[in-house]
Amino acid sequence: MHLSWQVIAWIILVTMLAGYIQGLLGVGYPMLATPLLSLMMDLRTAVIVTVPTIMFLSAYLIFRGGNLRESVARFWYMPLCMVVGALIGARIFLSVDPSWLLLALGLALLLYVALDWLGRANFPGARRVLHPGAVLCATLAGITEAAINVGGPFLLIWCLVMGLAPVTLIQVLNLCFLTGKTTQLIALTAGGIPPIAWIAAAPLAIAALLPFRLGIRMREHADVVAYRRWLRAFLSLMALLMIVRFARQAWL
Repeated sequence: MHLSWQVIAWIILVTMLAGYIQGLLGVGYPMLATPLLSLMMDLRTAVIVTVPTIMFLSAYLIFRGGNLRESVARFWYMPLCMVVGALIGARIFLSVDPSWLLLALGLALLLYVALDWLGRANFPGARRVLHPGAVLCATLAGITEAAINVGGPFLLIWCLVMGLAPVTLIQVLNLCFLTGKTTQLIALTAGGIPPIAWIAAAPLAIAALLPFRLGIRMREHADVVAYRRWLRAFLSLMALLMIVRFARQAWL
């Protein structure tokens, strides 16, 4: 596939911006990069472009911050649920138009954000269903991650509702992302996407690295309240981007 220099420049710019957000929030690279890249290319190409970089950034974040053993001991089953979901999502990606998932996910995010602004997003009994909720959200995240490259919202909402500490939140999410992306890569390769496509996209991780580290530095100097405020603002932006992206694909 031939890409013009304008498209290549856009890919690099988006990669750097999304890398910074991934470092700042610990999540967000595919959620931001995929809708922005799809402005200049089809959804399938956008997914291929982002997968190798997010795998590298997620692996980096998993081992940063300590307490990895404790996070794995508590939530070891969530990456396995991501695998199940990713296998389902990859089938959707390869066999049907997955864009309808954008609308459903965008509307679900808007509902959560609206409840949060109204002070109704704290559910008193949420901790009693910590593990069933984790299974459900990780499976749904795996499906949407593989189908439309956006799985973070379900996991982010679950982490915010459960009140996880930022270090635990980031490690759990990136364990899920790395597992889900690895499954996605294997399933899509088996479904016909050539390995050379992933190899060609891998050097973009270099473009993401510097802004990614700058984002980490800024996050480590912020307090928990500011961090959670950034996450909620990011979810609002992602909801709007997904609905706009769905509308663009539906009416163009």
